Amino acid sequence: MQDKKQSLVPELRFPGFEGDWEVKSLGEIGSTYAGLSGKSKEDFVNGNAQYITFLNVLNNVVIDNTNHPTVKIKENENQNDVKYGDLLFNTSSETPEEVGFCAMMQDNKPNIYLNSFCFGYRFNVLKDYQPLFLAYYFRSSYGRRLMTKLAQGVTRYNLSKSNFLKAEIAFPSLPEQQKIAECLSSVDNLIQAEADQLQALKDHKKGLMQQLFPQEGETTPKLRFPGFEGEWEVKKLGEILDYEQPTPYLVSSDSYQKDGTPVLTAGKTFILGYTDETFGIYNKVPVIIFDDFVTESKYVTFPFKAKSSAMKMLSLKDNSDNLYFAYISMLLNQKPIGDHKRHWISETSQIFVTVPPTKAEQQKIAECLSSLDEGIAAQQEKVEALREHKKGLMQKLFPTIN
Repeated sequence: MQDKKQSLVPELRFPGFEGDWEVKSLGEIGSTYAGLSGKSKEDFVNGNAQYITFLNVLNNVVIDNTNHPTVKIKENENQNDVKYGDLLFNTSSETPEEVGFCAMMQDNKPNIYLNSFCFGYRFNVLKDYQPLFLAYYFRSSYGRRLMTKLAQGVTRYNLSKSNFLKAEIAFPSLPEQQKIAECLSSVDNLIQAEADQLQALKDHKKGLMQQLFPQEGETTPKLRFPGFEGEWEVKKLGEILDYEQPTPYLVSSDSYQKDGTPVLTAGKTFILGYTDETFGIYNKVPVIIFDDFVTESKYVTFPFKAKSSAMKMLSLKDNSDNLYFAYISMLLNQKPIGDHKRHWISETSQIFVTVPPTKAEQQKIAECLSSLDEGIAAQQEKVEALREHKKGLMQKLFPTIN
């Protein structure tokens, strides 16, 4: 064990707090307990008690006693229930970086248990510590580095309770623990409020699209802008959009950089990284990029390089049409994929969509939805900026033990 007189102070202190932080092993001040054991699949059907899932621990700093799935617990069955102030950790993952995420139980309700892929940690004397402080500590860059070091395995990594209890953490006074926890909790509340606003904007756009486009079996939408009338026309996507193969635009190396020309995929990752390659850059934007295997797509307004040979670049056959309108039409009418094969020529291009009788109405709808996209993007940036602020704040509020 390290010398507990070691000088440890964070970069940032709140006014009124001073002095070194004290190093303690987790085994000195608390103990661990296992999650559910001896359960069959049938026990998780119509249960009589709640249990906290692996994903709940992984994704949350604070856990309450609501909206948990259920498990059957027999009378006098020996299982460990979760108490207020307990810290919950996931014990296993495919990578060491995903082991040992921490969440704190904020409610004190009996008969709530823990997933078998997790373990709990309980302070010997809860009143001497602020558990939320430690929950944030373990999610800071220092805490994550510590958990990664403790993870053991080859193809799958695990965190043993015995090694966990040997780990040493630096603690300030209880009032300073509480101050740090309050500060980070208030930032989390702000992030959640902005994330809720982001979701509200996305929901509004989704509802508006349902109003602005005819539903299945209809030839006119429920909502029209003033000055537009008449039934919409049915066309195949292949009549509106042409495609180009990505071969001339494929990136040569996947050794990506922090800046340069973006390398794109049509999947969820979208921007894989950046390249300094100056040849084969696709610049006929805007364009729709389409993954021919999984049928995901993105609307792109900037030059790029392509990663996958399965990507197709979709552009208008008639430039008087509106590409963004065509993109939304494709999203609204895309069918679930079946076999792992190329879909554009045989299936997606054959999808029927409805288009307004005038190009001007296409343009009006596209402008409306594009303006919403700008608002969504701005709100997304606000959420990401707050998350980065929290990340930087946590780096300054916690010291580390080398």
